[in-house]
Amino acid sequence: MTIKASELEAMKQKERQKALDAVLPLLLGLPVKVLKEKYGWGTQKRLPDFADALLEAYEESSKNERSMEDLMKQVEQDCGIRFSEDEVCSMKE
Repeated sequence: MTIKASELEAMKQKERQKALDAVLPLLLGLPVKVLKEKYGWGTQKRLPDFADALLEAYEESSKNERSMEDLMKQVEQDCGIRFSEDEVCSMKE
């Protein structure tokens, strides 16, 4: 069986999209759930606005093809929060 490079790339892209479709609802849904349950954000204005902003940020990040490392560095610099594989280290002192 012979697979052309273009066919292999199409297969890889399809698998990437399947993985993204599986994880994206979790990555987007968890912050919304926390804001509602822990911080009492409402479903009329604040949560829909936040969800829209989150989707826009995701789309912008996808278009720019920024690396995850670059994004995490920016979050740490702008927000003082560092995410690592092992733990979340909040607010720099």
